[in-house]
Amino acid sequence: TGFRHSSIETAEKVLTELAAKSGDFTVDFVRQPPGMPINPGKAPERQPKETDEAFAKRSADYSAALAAFNEASKTWNDKVAAHLAATMSPAQLKAYDGFIFANTTGDLPLPDREALINEVESGKAFIAMHSGGDTYHGFRRYVDLVGGEFDGHPWHEMVTIRIEDLQHPAGSVWTKPTDTNPDRFDIADEIYQFKSYNRADKQVILSLDPSNEETRPKKKDKDGSEKTFFQRGNREDRDYAVAWTRTQGQGKVFYTSLGHREEVWLNPKYQAHILAGIKGALGLPN
Repeated sequence: TGFRHSSIETAEKVLTELAAKSGDFTVDFVRQPPGMPINPGKAPERQPKETDEAFAKRSADYSAALAAFNEASKTWNDKVAAHLAATMSPAQLKAYDGFIFANTTGDLPLPDREALINEVESGKAFIAMHSGGDTYHGFRRYVDLVGGEFDGHPWHEMVTIRIEDLQHPAGSVWTKPTDTNPDRFDIADEIYQFKSYNRADKQVILSLDPSNEETRPKKKDKDGSEKTFFQRGNREDRDYAVAWTRTQGQGKVFYTSLGHREEVWLNPKYQAHILAGIKGALGLPN
């Protein structure tokens, strides 16, 4: 219900293939209905030397587009709510061993969001990729379940990721012992920073590598000042975890913030990464 990631369709194909190839689990999808209205954006601002007539016409066109968007949104939101009521009722949730939020955003109109958390806490799996951490900001039980809450993405570029747990299958898949730096790898993706985050309640697998910051190019902020790579983030502890596991009640949780870009989903190492996370959360051997 927020930013619609273009990689969602790719994610569905990848998850289908991973389930089929592993043979360890099956996947059903709750897909967003087609026809999501497009927001016309901000109201127009008057341009230099623009005539009164031209600006008035642009403003009128915007007002008409906004009214049409609001009307279409009501219809579409009703369609989404009906679809979720038909596929994710508390009774239907009981039929599943786990749940994956693949690049969801916003406040999803589940018929009973508390029931989802209850199912996980009863001993089921919860897995979220990327903007699964940018979902249900006002729902504390969900934020606690994931273990962190999206607080911006200061980096969308090639970054170095540190593998903090080489023993975990979701970490070891990224590298080989013969690599020069077996506990590091580079990847181009959108990297999140988190609030409502506590390292103590989770097992961190991957994090943004703070080393060699002096070799990274600086970027100008909106005020014109230059910021180093890690000055762009807002955490004083510079703890920018990327993937982790945790428990919630009797349930197991796997989260990775990687997966914004379609090519990341198509990366065999990323696929092995999330497969290990899914199987671990389901209690299946890796």
